[in-house]
Amino acid sequence: MQRSGPRLGIVLNDDSMIVRDVIPRSAASAAGVRPGDRLVGLNGSQLYGPGQLQSFLSSNPNSATITVRRNRQMHDIQVTF
Repeated sequence: MQRSGPRLGIVLNDDSMIVRDVIPRSAASAAGVRPGDRLVGLNGSQLYGPGQLQSFLSSNPNSATITVRRNRQMHDIQVTF
């Protein structure tokens, strides 16, 4: 498991890209990311692994659109940092 760091505020299962935990009062929590969500996209592109997410977050973005799969449906979630 990998913690996404303070920028996003999630604990992620590296193999499946499933959110294991959402840190209270984090950007992810405020945006509505939930434990059990599977991260599948970032800013309209497919997300292949945690390294890609970490690289993006290290560029200190102001916002991002994260696509998650939740209950067999895709949802775009706007996250503001």
